[in-house]
Amino acid sequence: MARARARIERAAALHRRAAALAAAVAPVLDAYSPAGAPVDQYAEQHDLAGSLRADAATLAPGWLGAPLDALSTAAPLGGPLPPTFVRVGQAHPLDDARFPVIVPLLRAGHIAIDADARDNRVAALLRSLVLRLLASSPPGSVRIRIVDAAENGGTFGGFTGIEAVMPAPVSDAEGLRQVLDEGERWISQRSGDGAGPTLLIVIASLPELTEGPDLARIAALAHAGPAGRLHLIVAGWPPPPLTAETTQAPLPHATQIALRNPHAWVGDPPGATFNARGLRGNGPMPPSRLNSPVYLDPDPPTELIKAVCAQLRAPWTAPPSFPGEPSRKTWLDYIRAAQRLDYVRRETAAVVADHTSALARARDDLSTVRSKLNAHRARLVGSTDRPLTLAPAWQDAQATQAALAAPVNTFPRTVYQEASLINTGAIPVLTGPPGPRNVLEKVSATLHAAAADLDASEADLAATEIVPPSKLWMNLVVYGAFALAGAVLELPLLLVVNPRAVLGPLLYALVWGMPLFVFLLAWLTLGALTPRGSGRTPLTGMVISLLTLVPLVAIQVAATLLNA
Repeated sequence: MARARARIERAAALHRRAAALAAAVAPVLDAYSPAGAPVDQYAEQHDLAGSLRADAATLAPGWLGAPLDALSTAAPLGGPLPPTFVRVGQAHPLDDARFPVIVPLLRAGHIAIDADARDNRVAALLRSLVLRLLASSPPGSVRIRIVDAAENGGTFGGFTGIEAVMPAPVSDAEGLRQVLDEGERWISQRSGDGAGPTLLIVIASLPELTEGPDLARIAALAHAGPAGRLHLIVAGWPPPPLTAETTQAPLPHATQIALRNPHAWVGDPPGATFNARGLRGNGPMPPSRLNSPVYLDPDPPTELIKAVCAQLRAPWTAPPSFPGEPSRKTWLDYIRAAQRLDYVRRETAAVVADHTSALARARDDLSTVRSKLNAHRARLVGSTDRPLTLAPAWQDAQATQAALAAPVNTFPRTVYQEASLINTGAIPVLTGPPGPRNVLEKVSATLHAAAADLDASEADLAATEIVPPSKLWMNLVVYGAFALAGAVLELPLLLVVNPRAVLGPLLYALVWGMPLFVFLLAWLTLGALTPRGSGRTPLTGMVISLLTLVPLVAIQVAATLLNA
């Protein structure tokens, strides 16, 4: 009896410890955020953003790369060479890490956007690109032709008085064809010629009656344009695939910009890739784009546009400059940094996914412990009539906090944990430096240990359970009542039964089986009277049920004596 009570007290102590652990772990898991796990990857993204900012400042200085709202209206125009690289927006790999997105255009390729100037973001980007190129190019080195069916060419309404460089936009299908005619003549006259001005065709929005052959001509100009010093900025490309004739592939030699809400994705530039193909081995191929959301440049200030146009109206004082070679090393450094950023951001996503999975497992383990605590409490309460303290004390809370704060692999184990977990390999071995991921694993392993404690304790209680007086009396009453009823039913059967009759053996079988019926009926009755049958005492029930056979045995003995 004393040993059994000691086991109950130990089980109560384990219950308090497990309850304290569940209470301590719950707020830790609620406050844990997997998004904060990849600390090293975030630090490297900050470093890469700094490197990309430095390279962008070299590739696109002044008008080409600075925020336009930060430039003065008195800033000098022009430069020694026609520009190659130009800014399209600002990338935000992290909330506090940003860098300018630079793409090659003049003497390199084209820009295509999957929405046209009817989207305010596209209209603002087109105006900023045209302003940057006009303000940074040597006088007369860049000629611009505009096709704009949106609002009758109103996208560039602020660019006035510079018809010698940028005539008024055309807005219908016939005007588009005239611009394409000029582009084809430009390429035929200058193909292979390294000197001279550059023609830039900006299609802000295609006319409604644009036909398949016109779209094919645009694609052909894009294919041949870089060699003939002709470049395109096409908004609304690829066009909607309404028919087989209007279905077009991505624009050749173009950086494709895809709009999302509120950011955009910037695809690979011509001749290079932002994709970390060489850094990822044989894994699945990620999308070919800059792996960072990009916010396109906003509208330039109206006063800045007016100031640039006023200066461009003055007579040109210098001939077009020979297009020199841009800094190839800086561009390659920019590409390599973008590729490394792609690799690090994918690594960041993998770490976050891993921590999210570990957090889900830890929450499942906590739910398991809570469920076992409820079952264990019912077992403890039903095992004794003595009062038990099941609420965690401050000592339990202190021990739990110490276990959670201990280094990985050093959290305390009990006798039950050593026997039921370590020997069977159920506790995972935690290795590696301490960190958020290992903290989650330690929490999960500790919860596993607590659940095993409760299981072992319940098995121990079931094997050495003390029957409290209240349970014992209930069993005596229920089993005794059914046994008495069974004995009463036996008497008339025994008095009238004739062993030699046809039904005699069957009646004798019913009499001998009466203890089984009594036990089953009493068992079901006790199960209905107590929660989950916690008031049953099977051994006591079997002994009392066998008393049903007393009348049968007495009659058999009396008959034997009489016969003797």
